[in-house]
Amino acid sequence: MKTMVATVGTNILVEKKGRVGLVTMNRPEVKNAFDEQARKDFRDVLRELRQDKAIRVIILTGAGDSFSTGQDLKSMYGTPPDRMRWLTDFGRLMILEIMTGNEYDDDPKEFWDALARNENPKFEISEKWKPVIAQVNGYAMGGGCEIACACDFRFAGEMATFQLPEIDMRLFPAWGGTQTAVNVLGVPAAKHFIFTGEKITAQRAREIGLVHGVFKDADLPEEVLRFAKALTQKHPETLRFAKILLDKPRGAVLLRGLALEHEYLWKLS
Repeated sequence: MKTMVATVGTNILVEKKGRVGLVTMNRPEVKNAFDEQARKDFRDVLRELRQDKAIRVIILTGAGDSFSTGQDLKSMYGTPPDRMRWLTDFGRLMILEIMTGNEYDDDPKEFWDALARNENPKFEISEKWKPVIAQVNGYAMGGGCEIACACDFRFAGEMATFQLPEIDMRLFPAWGGTQTAVNVLGVPAAKHFIFTGEKITAQRAREIGLVHGVFKDADLPEEVLRFAKALTQKHPETLRFAKILLDKPRGAVLLRGLALEHEYLWKLS
């Protein structure tokens, strides 16, 4: 199996293992939290992998003891509130790219403002879409958990922990989490997850359907790669058609929900 390694600055590591692209969020000193540059690097790497015809499946994981803890709050200290909201809108747009494979180069706030005014939004899966797998090692909290929920599949190590803690900061999950948690868990479990802000262990995550499987931490990379390789053997167009059939019927509801998330983000005082 041929492996190629590349980096984007120091924020992101990319390995190409045959037809699988492995993306590692590489800021372990802050538990792979995203500052502004890391967001852009992450988005750009995923775009490049979708453009690469040799890659059929993408795996997301984190360096060190965390998948990702979402926003790098320390880097945002002193940032004006409107800029913080804009960056959150960017994060939500990044999530939508993971889910659809489309590229959105609009100003994030302008994009969500326009979508909120659209009474009949169209949900489309790009021809460049590829299955995305979250390989969750350690903490998946806040925006990191929201990234995992946006993926097509989620697998966790035994020590993984999931949390949407925003409620205790007088916020709500705003990288799409209010909508993707419902897609993954259903409304009752999503309400409990979001309203309480409780931490969920890997075992509990498997019980409620948040993850598709749990493995020993040391075995997680091998097991996820095995699953990804199996997907690369499927016909890409057939996979895409299956994605459309499963996701598009609820796509307009998802888009309206994401736009509503944007509206209420800008109402927060």
